[in-house]
Amino acid sequence: MAAIYSNAYLVIGATKADDCHRGFLDPVNQRLYNYGTHTYFHCDLDKGKHEPLVKRAWTLQEQLLASRMVHFTSSEMIWKCKTRLLCFCKQLDSLPSLPYVKKSYLAALSSSTPDDIFTIWLQVVQSLTGRSLTYPTDLLPAISGIARQIQSCGVGVYLAGMWADSLPKSLLWYRIGDWFRDPSQPTNYIAPTWSWASLYSSGRIESAPAMEPKWETKYDIMHTKVLSFSTTPKGKDPTGEVTYGSLTLSGPLIRVEFYEYDKNREQVISTPRERLAPFGDGYSESLKCFIRFDREFSKIPNHGPLFCLFVAEEKYDKGNVERGDAKEGDRKFSGLVLKASGKEEGALERVGMFGDVVNEGGASSHDLFLKAVETVVKII
Repeated sequence: MAAIYSNAYLVIGATKADDCHRGFLDPVNQRLYNYGTHTYFHCDLDKGKHEPLVKRAWTLQEQLLASRMVHFTSSEMIWKCKTRLLCFCKQLDSLPSLPYVKKSYLAALSSSTPDDIFTIWLQVVQSLTGRSLTYPTDLLPAISGIARQIQSCGVGVYLAGMWADSLPKSLLWYRIGDWFRDPSQPTNYIAPTWSWASLYSSGRIESAPAMEPKWETKYDIMHTKVLSFSTTPKGKDPTGEVTYGSLTLSGPLIRVEFYEYDKNREQVISTPRERLAPFGDGYSESLKCFIRFDREFSKIPNHGPLFCLFVAEEKYDKGNVERGDAKEGDRKFSGLVLKASGKEEGALERVGMFGDVVNEGGASSHDLFLKAVETVVKII
């Protein structure tokens, strides 16, 4: 599909059509000539969800890969190419730039900086989230064309929605959004648990993975090393659907127990400050931290023992120090929360991410870190 869209002279988008049986040449709705459509096309690929085509995951890559595209929207025709954005009513004609993601994508392809390319990939992922698919297993194939084009820029091996050259920092993603709409365990295998793609279920991604775009400048010390990685494609396309994936890491690991900081469910959701404690040491030795579970903790099947893998370390930012939340020189740790896998002996599965917060007389992340033991782990 990448070759079709990127080599096409012109792509025509039936943007207002609900499905392939609906036409797009019927009279336009003059009342929609204003804010909504223009905001969507000028600002981002995620706005203007009133247009049916924008709700579909498969259409993201045609919008990014096409050199020229004409959108037949509910209100008018809109032209988009590599340099201009024009509309029938001329309101967009005077605007100086392309939509943000499209502009960043084109700039990243011509950039020699891996950080710029990885950053635009994260924006692609976040644009994908919230779009619908009839078949959840189509998630990775729906962006395989974009992945192949980005891979041609020399960013290394593609791993089920992730890039090997961005590991291990890019493992520190987490869900954001409506925590009440918790993703269920997908019926069919989508991706290994260390990939954001594993959270897709029920035909829709309800929450976007939030990854720090400029991770190269955020974390200054890495504690985890990547030893090996692999994915098994279902077909011939290495950027498409996968049947298995594994990641072998070496880093400080500690077995922990989990305590809810606030028993009020709504409070835990809005400010998820729970506690992790070294196994057997009890609540008094616990570290209060942000634990962003990938799914609601009670819905994690047969979780058994939990482990913390310390991945990266950074300084507290200037705002924390100025507010008195941290002292100058204090360090903050981030890592993965893991559980023993019930599918493969000796392997672990990701269930969330943890990050340090301000201490209130309890243990610090450094205290917990000192008790961790350098361990080789395999995550699937």
